[in-house]
Amino acid sequence: MEVKDSIIQKTIELFATKGYAKTSIQKIADECKTSQTNVLYHFKTKKKLFEACLEFSLLNSRNILFKNLKEASSDYERLKTLLDMSIHWAKEYPDQASLFLLLFYFSSYDKSFNELKKHYVKRGLDILYEYLENLNLVEGVSLEEFAHFIQKYVHGVMFNMICSDEQDILYKNYLSSLENLILSKIES
Repeated sequence: MEVKDSIIQKTIELFATKGYAKTSIQKIADECKTSQTNVLYHFKTKKKLFEACLEFSLLNSRNILFKNLKEASSDYERLKTLLDMSIHWAKEYPDQASLFLLLFYFSSYDKSFNELKKHYVKRGLDILYEYLENLNLVEGVSLEEFAHFIQKYVHGVMFNMICSDEQDILYKNYLSSLENLILSKIES
């Protein structure tokens, strides 16, 4: 494993368990059995390291999605797979998903984190638009509003799963309610 990836993976774990504020560069270096200088050589600042952790987590999420998309045979199935795999990722990798919860929290009071959050929200919406535009939405349903609604719903479920001891129940309820929601907005 490359040094940078090792630092990122250990940092994700530390941010998820100790929090951003209580995770120092020195603590990361100690856990990675390297020097603080080496960590800063690769990432320059703690915020840059946080951003690298977000990118690593997002890439992992996308890899899970693309492995499962091969089985989807219709636009509806592709959309359902996209949303299902987003929640599956949060369930299987709660430390990675919690980074996005931290990002949303930081964005409430820090302008630079708010810009970063906007970037990730836009990336997610762009992907949703791509999947939704091939579906025939019921007349009067705005593609943009529906995409925003789905994204907020999925974020809410992901964040609830991170904090819940009943992930399997939440996951099952999510799947059935999401399918009903989507089916109510597309023409058959």
